Amino acid sequence: MEKELGRVIGAAGFNVLTTLNEVELIFHFAKNAWGKGYAREAAAACVHFAKMNPKVMKIYASADPKNTGSLKILEKIGFKYKGMKWFEDTNQEEAYYEI
Repeated sequence: MEKELGRVIGAAGFNVLTTLNEVELIFHFAKNAWGKGYAREAAAACVHFAKMNPKVMKIYASADPKNTGSLKILEKIGFKYKGMKWFEDTNQEEAYYEI
């Protein structure tokens, strides 16, 4: 939430399929919030939170390879690029990262 205007500008959190062993980091922000560090800050806070849970063994994330902003965020907060991977939900191949 952007405090000055009191409006929601994005979201960050996790998709959990069946167990906490593997969780998917997700973040989405409005275009007018890009470049201000909000996504990096929110994503880093989520990763920190997940690392505090002993059940979480792997955190993964993906992004459209053309979305260089998201790819840079993932790398800045410690994710390692593992290659391209097909995702049914987006119906495309995406850059895949893990911590």
